[in-house]
Amino acid sequence: MARKMNSNPFFTLLLPAGLFGIGLLIALIVFADAAVHTAFDGMASFSGFSFSNSGVPISFYVFVFLILVMVILFMARTTQVLRKTYRSLKPFQSRMAKDIPSAVKAFSASKNIPVLVTEDAEPIAFTYGFIYPRIMISRKLLQIIEGPELTAILEHEYYHCVKRDPLRMLISHGICCSMFFFPVLRRLRSRYFLGKELAADAYAVLRAGKKALAIGLFKLSEIHAATPSSALAIPGFDDLLASRIDALVSNQVKVELISIKEWIVSTISFMLILGLLAHLLLSLSPIV
Repeated sequence: MARKMNSNPFFTLLLPAGLFGIGLLIALIVFADAAVHTAFDGMASFSGFSFSNSGVPISFYVFVFLILVMVILFMARTTQVLRKTYRSLKPFQSRMAKDIPSAVKAFSASKNIPVLVTEDAEPIAFTYGFIYPRIMISRKLLQIIEGPELTAILEHEYYHCVKRDPLRMLISHGICCSMFFFPVLRRLRSRYFLGKELAADAYAVLRAGKKALAIGLFKLSEIHAATPSSALAIPGFDDLLASRIDALVSNQVKVELISIKEWIVSTISFMLILGLLAHLLLSLSPIV
């Protein structure tokens, strides 16, 4: 009895698709190799140096591949953050208030920074915008914080706008993702974010007073502890707010420790990259 042939179109196309993929990969490797040699010949004629024996060492390809992976990871991470940011902003932007309190209008006019009010039931205030930073504040926050306390919160966010901290944080996210072989960078990024918040607090203290900012932060802390909300329930929010309050009250800042394992892995990665660069430099010789 004859065997029944498989009529699944997937298995029918598997062989030609596989052959096409292998051919495409070979062509990509050939073209990439040609492009690398062409680029290297141009750099050699410009710099006056070339690799020994006119051959490109394997370490050069490893280094180029590492750079390519880092660029791809950086672009992927920053794109992910951008999409997540604009997606999370849509609910707030859809509930924009038409009547803005006079205090907020006066602050916006004096600082020449847009301050938008959203009809949100959660007490929030944040800076957003990577090219043109602006401040978003909720109606709920305006109901519980006013006077010098409100000024302190707005001054804090204004500092983030002036320093373009949203853009700086976006870039730091991309760098940490692209340099995944340096795990210490994640801890240093957390310290960097905390440093940004403390610097904004210091500016707010100079403009509105330490007492006003402390009362505002205490109110935010109490509200969040009593009724955790989706807007405030972000990773590390409680720790960050607690660290800011500790810095105001006792001038002590608790930083995130870097483990020995993270130091060891980062050191090994650094030595490997350093060895790769050293091999490339030693392979260079002046063109006679």
